[in-house]
Amino acid sequence: ELTNELGTLNEPLKKQIDVLSEKNETIQIELDEKARLYEQAQDRLDECRDECYQIRESLEGAHEDVTEGEFAYDELKQKLRILGLTHIAWRARNLRQAQILNVEFNTARITWKNQRDRNRHIAQELQNCQKHSRNLQNDK
Repeated sequence: ELTNELGTLNEPLKKQIDVLSEKNETIQIELDEKARLYEQAQDRLDECRDECYQIRESLEGAHEDVTEGEFAYDELKQKLRILGLTHIAWRARNLRQAQILNVEFNTARITWKNQRDRNRHIAQELQNCQKHSRNLQNDK
């Protein structure tokens, strides 16, 4: 009789143990799945960190390139400014030289015209003297 009672009491406990075992197994499966998902998330996080590091390195390189580009741009701008000023000075010098040459040319032209006029006047006077000399010889 005691055995029957123990058997009767044992039966519901066995069922409870089976139910708890199933729940435990289900919980273990869920834990394993969550652990697998956590590992995947951790792997993805590591990949994201690597990508972030690579992007940071790339951005630092790009920043250096931009800085170098800005420096080169400033140098070119300065050289263009100097070149522009040099060109302006060159044009001013050439203009001044052209003005000087123009004055020298005009002076030489005026001198030549004056000399030509003097030579004509001298030639005219010489002809007049020769004419006068002939007239004097004819009168003798």
